[in-house]
Amino acid sequence: MKRLETLQDELQRRQIDALMAVLPEDILALTGFWPRYWPSATLVFPRDLPVIIAGDTDVENIPPNYSGELVTYDFDQQEVFFNILRRLTCNARINKLGAELGFKTIAGGHVGGEMFAPSKFFWERVETECGGVKLVDVTSLLMRLRMVKEDFEIAKIRTCVNIALSALEQVHQELTPGVREIELAAAIEQVFQTAAIVKAKARTGRAFVFVMSGPRAGDKTAWGPYNISTGRCIRETDVVLVEMDAFIDGYWVDLSRTWICGECNPQWQHLYKFVEDLQSRVAAYIRAGIHVRDVENFFRDALREAPSGSFCPHGVGHGVGFAFHEEPRLDAPNSEIVIETGMVLALEPALYVSGRGGIRLEDLFVVSNQGCEKL
Repeated sequence: MKRLETLQDELQRRQIDALMAVLPEDILALTGFWPRYWPSATLVFPRDLPVIIAGDTDVENIPPNYSGELVTYDFDQQEVFFNILRRLTCNARINKLGAELGFKTIAGGHVGGEMFAPSKFFWERVETECGGVKLVDVTSLLMRLRMVKEDFEIAKIRTCVNIALSALEQVHQELTPGVREIELAAAIEQVFQTAAIVKAKARTGRAFVFVMSGPRAGDKTAWGPYNISTGRCIRETDVVLVEMDAFIDGYWVDLSRTWICGECNPQWQHLYKFVEDLQSRVAAYIRAGIHVRDVENFFRDALREAPSGSFCPHGVGHGVGFAFHEEPRLDAPNSEIVIETGMVLALEPALYVSGRGGIRLEDLFVVSNQGCEKL
């Protein structure tokens, strides 16, 4: 795995004896293993093969091509985890240990995006158990390495996208006046999860869908940090905004669709066409070598042409893959991050009309040598 080799080179350059990752998304990015149980960890050394520490119930989730060491413990005996960690760090004579000290949560627990988050107490326990080892924050290094996906990871994300789009299309056909937002959301989740497990043969698959209809599609419940479905009955001519976050075996997608219940009036048709064209324009602008801040600036310039009375309070997009929100953030005005081949980006241009509704289209794109390809 190229990412692992790059990390090992960087540890050697920084004279860090080892790195311990405990966040499931980081363990996945470094080993291909997405743990379902806490605590789990992977130790990465500058020269030696990595070590996975996992509960015995998680062994079946270790990828068959993993070539490092695996140390398991009885999941009912969590203290054993620290005993194993102490033994490994002592044997390797680790003095400086890289750790995810700067991790920040993004999603609320109801979305399920962050299953585990190490606390200050956890890291203090690590320091104590490992004989006063010095912890070095490597969060930014891991975030940078996660931004670029390898070919097999892009293939997994593509599979998740295809199943998610199929679920959206199937349930879209069932949209009729009177159906509740929460019923529509639950139907999409059920179709996705069944297809992921039964058809795609995934070990784990889950969708989190949120539906905002009518006036709710134009206020903060639609464009705020996270969305919530309600028991509101969808009405004829309502705008229906659907937000879908889903994963298969740890690889996430982030999609949005906007539907109209019944006949679409000319105003919404005009707004939809503008947003659809805007997404295509932004995607055509993105290429390896430009700064992420240039993408947001391009987006904001294009929004000046938007129909009067509409607005877009959020950025154009972000990275996605090991989580449904991750670096690079395209709306970071001072970012020095440069777009690279292999980045997977969610582009989500939108236009909202207060009190009436909104249009948002969100798709995933992978940066390639040829530009930006929609997954």
